[in-house]
Amino acid sequence: MTTLEPPAKKMRPNPSIIASSSSAASGIFDKVLPLKASSFPIHPLSRFRAACPPYKEPEEIVSFSYDEQHKVQMDDRELKYYTTPRTMPPQDLSEGYERQITRDPNLVDHVDGLLEALSCAGKPSADASQELKRMAVPHQADFVMYRGMMTRIFCTPFSRRDSWEMNASRYKGTIYIEDNVTAQRIEERKNVPEKQRRMMYWGYRFEQLATTTEPSPQTKSNDKAEPSPKPHGYGRSQERQGFIKTMADDPGEVVDTNREYCSIFRTQLGCHRIIMGAEIDCIEGKFKLLKFWAQSFLAGIRKVVVGFRDKDGMLSNVETMHTREMARQVRGVKGMWEANVCMNFADNFLSWLGTAITIDDPNAVYRIRYAEPFQSVEVQYLGNKSGTGFLPSFLTHNNIVAGSSSTDQTKPNST
Repeated sequence: MTTLEPPAKKMRPNPSIIASSSSAASGIFDKVLPLKASSFPIHPLSRFRAACPPYKEPEEIVSFSYDEQHKVQMDDRELKYYTTPRTMPPQDLSEGYERQITRDPNLVDHVDGLLEALSCAGKPSADASQELKRMAVPHQADFVMYRGMMTRIFCTPFSRRDSWEMNASRYKGTIYIEDNVTAQRIEERKNVPEKQRRMMYWGYRFEQLATTTEPSPQTKSNDKAEPSPKPHGYGRSQERQGFIKTMADDPGEVVDTNREYCSIFRTQLGCHRIIMGAEIDCIEGKFKLLKFWAQSFLAGIRKVVVGFRDKDGMLSNVETMHTREMARQVRGVKGMWEANVCMNFADNFLSWLGTAITIDDPNAVYRIRYAEPFQSVEVQYLGNKSGTGFLPSFLTHNNIVAGSSSTDQTKPNST
């Protein structure tokens, strides 16, 4: 699965860091010298073969849309409803390829959209008293990131070829994590081979074939509909039967990767409180069960709809897979991934990161790197020069998110 990062509203220096938040209070680390470099060993995996840590059912905080200009809109304009795509006759996933609109590969989105939406969630109305505005309670979280970052962490124990880098900063006890988009990756975006570019488009086209803007009567009357069963997205949906006009049936509708629907939700892994934004991904064509499971499990998506195609991009079949069944399919199979190892690794890794990310300063940046020979995850402190951080300025002027005030946290009930 490939994710195209959304472009930024403005460019800021791109720090090289990755970090995670810890359950400890920022005050504990205020006088601790920054850790220049440290590592978290991946092996032996046997130390993670234990009962799964508790994971709290994700609870949506707010949702928002990116419009055709990739600007945040606090509404559901880009929310789509799932409908079973037609496979007879086989649908051409290349249709409309030449007309697609793609994001500028030079631009990087950071975590601005996620934080902008969070700042609007629960915000006092304009006519509220000054006292109520001052009393506005920030969202409580130890980590804030997009789901893609957490998916990478989950998959790391069984990933021996895919390197990654993330940036992280700690502010008011919360650690913010984002993808580290290097100049090399931007160049790779610009020079994607034609075959791969077309295969990436097939994923977006499949979404068009499987979605509609009009909910069914059942969905309209159900305010608590199930999360989207699409393999790439998190939102309200209701499966529909029969002939339904899909996004692909509209001749004026083109694939536009600037437009997205995003859901922001809170959850908890072990004692780590996490706020994640789930943005729309596109399918590359390879069926990677581990990644499907991780991103679906993290967002509370109960089922995934997978489209199968031939080598020419003709949609031949559609299959629904239940998230829980994915882990069961590989349980006990030699050489396959293990869900409990993924969860315990992530839980332990976040705890360790909390001891490595010590400086509570929005300008202080850390880099987390997983690369060859894929034996450990490295964390390095890059510095805290003014203007080098990736967090938006409005974060420091608004009471949006706050971390722990002590090291004591209550573990959630297992779900």
